[in-house]
Order: sequence, then structure tokens, then C-alpha cells
Amino acid sequence: MEQITLLISLVVILIYASLAFVKPRIAIYLLIFFSIFDLGFFSRWIGASQYLARIPFFLAGLLALIFILSFFSGKLKIQKGNREVISTLKFIFLISCLAVLSCLYNGENLVLGLYELRYYYMLGIFVISFSYYFPGQATLKNFISFGVVIGLLQIPVTIFQYMLVQVMGVRLSYSALDMSSGTFASYSSLVFLQCVAIAGVLEYQLNVRKPLFKINNYFLAVLLITPLLLSYSRSSMAFVIATVIFVFTRNMVKNINPVVILKRLIALVSVCSVFLFLFWHYFFEVHQFTEQLNVNYVADYFMQEPKTLQEYQAGAHGVMGRGRAIIESINLVSNNFFTFIIGMGSGSSAEASFIGLKGKYFYEYGPMAGIGRTQMSKTIVELGFLGGCIVGYFFFRLLLVEKIPVDNWSTVLIKNMTFNVIFLVFLFSLYSTILATDISMLAIGSLIAIKYRNANEKLY
Repeated sequence: MEQITLLISLVVILIYASLAFVKPRIAIYLLIFFSIFDLGFFSRWIGASQYLARIPFFLAGLLALIFILSFFSGKLKIQKGNREVISTLKFIFLISCLAVLSCLYNGENLVLGLYELRYYYMLGIFVISFSYYFPGQATLKNFISFGVVIGLLQIPVTIFQYMLVQVMGVRLSYSALDMSSGTFASYSSLVFLQCVAIAGVLEYQLNVRKPLFKINNYFLAVLLITPLLLSYSRSSMAFVIATVIFVFTRNMVKNINPVVILKRLIALVSVCSVFLFLFWHYFFEVHQFTEQLNVNYVADYFMQEPKTLQEYQAGAHGVMGRGRAIIESINLVSNNFFTFIIGMGSGSSAEASFIGLKGKYFYEYGPMAGIGRTQMSKTIVELGFLGGCIVGYFFFRLLLVEKIPVDNWSTVLIKNMTFNVIFLVFLFSLYSTILATDISMLAIGSLIAIKYRNANEKLY
């Protein structure tokens, strides 16, 4: 039976691959689809095959092969003036070279080290896909609209997930909250998407002053937090409020008109008040999480120590707090000058169950448990100070938008949304491995393609 299933799968893959070579857009559409509808959810909760979660990587690998063949055949032309695309490819090349060097120096498995960069490779696929195969759709309005539509789609999905466990009693998880992650495998991706969508709606309201769709933009922003009220992310309120404050503050700083500033301030206070009320009344009070808003509790949770074997066997969550992970990662690489520069090796704090490998510093309990649980600590421990600088410089380059003499709202929105997404990436880097998610690569890749189109087609 397994041989028949494998044979059928191979036939389907061959048929699809042949079709994709003729029509690469088909593979791109599917990559976008499976980056949003992450089947890793089923792998996590109902024990489905882990291969489901790897579908985007298969598609990305196929597209990479198509792009390479197209490049050498002359169908795909990456010219020297395509700075946004070239900068992305240079970044991927540099981070790959550093990963190889770090793995060789530390004796880390090179296959694991390169495998841990798979999301950066996917970023390159997205950038090339949107820049050269969908240039007409690479507009900021489409980016915001698409993000909002996907964000609204999370509402019925999270409601269904919540009802499935809480009301119907289907035991996919111990808690309905712990599985309400929308179309994603984890709720950190869900929170990131909703924050990007909220930032987009608010930017559109402040700069264009028209409804994105046929309903009020502020009402849209309120709808977008609904899935978060059903998720287990107790920190989602902080991310949403930080997003709103960042968007409005940047807008007020640019205005010198006191009347406009006053209007923005009133809108800021109103939006934050509504969001805080909804989170407090429909999340923290309903699930009796109010005591967890205590400052001391938050500080202790952020800095908690990893658990011992005895505590782990007793059922305690073994990993260290997110803040402690950053501190421990700095302490670990600082023991040696070379490891401070290049880290302990790409993948050294990771587990790759798909290829059956674990890094030297991947612990389920004990002194190093959870050291790579945030993007910041993971980058530091695996790629060192140099790796952090390379990643930081890449995002800094994204903020550079060519100076345009014409006051064009589209260009202003591009710059503003780039600031917003990078701000969110930084915040989430303190909380999760945000750059190891399909949705973050999709968002960043889309913005790079939009900047490419804006710079090269002179839309202004």
C-alpha cells in the first residue's frame, strides 16, 4: 500500500513539475497559497505527515530550478540596475557564505546549517517571482488589500478551530486557545499577519483618506483583531498597540499643522482604547489571564531559567525565557573571539526533524534549552555579531527609498509600510523566530518587489 501511495505521489509530482516548467506562474500561485494556508497545522495537531508542512519548500526548490534555467537561457534577465533584487541575492549569498564558514569552524553539520537558511532562500524566490513574473500586480494597494483579505479570512477559520475544541469537544489539543492559529501552524505567524494588515489599513486611512474597501477603515482594523481574541497569544495585545502607536506617531512627527496633529492624537487614543477594551474584556477576563498582566509576572516570565531534567519530567515547560535566551546567546558566543564574530554554527540551536538532525545547542531541558527560541538569540548564537550585522544591514537597505521630487502617495505608502514591516520584524525577533516563517518572507518579498517596480517603471 505504501509503495502504491509513493508511486502515485511521484506521478503527481512529475506531472505538476512538467506543467510548472511550461507555466511557472502556476508554481508561484501555489507557493503563495501554501505559504498562507500552512498545512503544518495538521502535522502539529492531528499527526498528519510532516511532508505536508514542507510543500512550500518543494515548490520553492522547483521554482529555483526554473529560475536558474531561465536565467542561463536568457529568458530571465537580472540587470545591474535592478538594485532591490540584486541586494536581496547578495544578502542571501553573504549569509550562506557565513553559515558555511561558521559550520566548518565549529564542526557543525553543514547540511543542517544550510537547511536552516531555507527561509532566506524562499525570500529570494518570492522577490524574483513578484519582480519578474507579476510586475503588474506588485503595487502597494494590492499588498495592503491582499493582507487585509487574508487577515479577515482568519476570522471564520479561528472561530471554527475554537468551536471545534471548545464546543464540539474534538481533542486536537488540550486547549482551544492553543490551536486557534488561523491558517498558520502557530499563532505567532497569525499575530504578525494581523499586525501587518492593521498597519496597512491605518496607513491607507491616514495617507489616502478613502476606504480601502466599501467599509470604514477603522472598523476594518477592529475586525482584524478578532482572530487574536481567539488565539493563545497573550502578547498579541502588546504587538497590536505597539503597531497602532508606531503608525500614528510617525504620521504626527511628519506634520507641523497642530490641527492635524490633534486629530491624529484623538484617533490614536480612540483606536487604542477600543483595542484595549476588547482585549481586556474578551480575552484576558474571559480566560482569567488578568493576573498575567502584572509587570513582575511579565518580567519573571521573560527572564525565566530553563528547567532541569526533574522539572521537565514533571511536566514543566523546559525552555528559558525569551529575554534570557538573548542574554545567554551573547554569553555563549563571547567565550571566544571567532565565535563572537561568526557564531557557533548555523543550525547549532535548531532541530530539523525533516532531515533528522539536531544542533549541538538544541536542548529540550537543561542550561541551553530554548537558547534559539527568538530570532535575535538564534541569529546571535548561530551566526554571531557578523551575522546580526548582515541581517540588520539588509533591512536597513530596505528603508532606502529613492528621493522623488513629486509628492506621490503611492511612494509615501511604500516607504511607510516598509518602516512598519521592519518595525514588526524587529519586535517579533524578540518574541519568536519570525524570519523562519513563510508569511514573513512573503510580506518582505512582496515589499521588495513593489520597491523594484516603483524604482524601475517610474510609476510616479
